[in-house]
Amino acid sequence: MGKQQTSRLERNADIIRILSKMKKETQQSVVPFLRRDTILALVECVKNIIIRNVPLSDHQLSRLRQHERELKELVRSKTSRNRRVQILQSGNGILTAIIAPIASLIGGLIAAKKRR
Repeated sequence: MGKQQTSRLERNADIIRILSKMKKETQQSVVPFLRRDTILALVECVKNIIIRNVPLSDHQLSRLRQHERELKELVRSKTSRNRRVQILQSGNGILTAIIAPIASLIGGLIAAKKRR
């Protein structure tokens, strides 16, 4: 029997959960040291947020709308890793706005996995 393949989000769930508990300044200082896979997991989550696969509260939606241009650039396939890090690291709170809905998504993912 082969090894079951896990999703990128499942592989990086612990790191994202830790990021969600950090202060904004600490998050920004950690971003350049994240692995490529972790950054791509965040990008994948942002894609799902943009196409409305992730339920958002009105407050979360208004916070994300402030960063609409940066979010679209973040998910663009031609955006380099360095530019993605720069966007996530910017001081305008984009990472904090992204992490909140992702953290709730991870909680649901883990709960569904335990039920299996």
